[in-house]
Amino acid sequence: MEHSRKTKSTSQLPFTVALPNLGYWGMNNARNVYGDIKIESFTLDEQTTGHVFGKCNEAFRTEIVDILLSAVIHSFHRIFTDRRIPTVYNEGHGRDPWDSNMDLSRTVGWFTSLCPLDIQVQS
Repeated sequence: MEHSRKTKSTSQLPFTVALPNLGYWGMNNARNVYGDIKIESFTLDEQTTGHVFGKCNEAFRTEIVDILLSAVIHSFHRIFTDRRIPTVYNEGHGRDPWDSNMDLSRTVGWFTSLCPLDIQVQS
């Protein structure tokens, strides 16, 4: 709590997060409610899953989420060549200590952290 009082929220991001182009998707003046969501899903075969969960991460020193976010961003860039890659917000539990002396083992709750990932490809 003390840390949050001392830290200005405007000093957290070293960059400005671009607003999405909602008009491109036909979402101007659209409601942003759970009832209107669209869900797509897919299944990876066993070999691909093995690469994503193991071999890839060993080679690149990454975590699974890094590979999945990279795939989403790369796919968007390849498919929507006329659009800027949108900022992707990676949501976390918010229990990551910013100081190694902090003991969060006795805290209860989900604090939710959002980390914007704004990747732009140079042409």
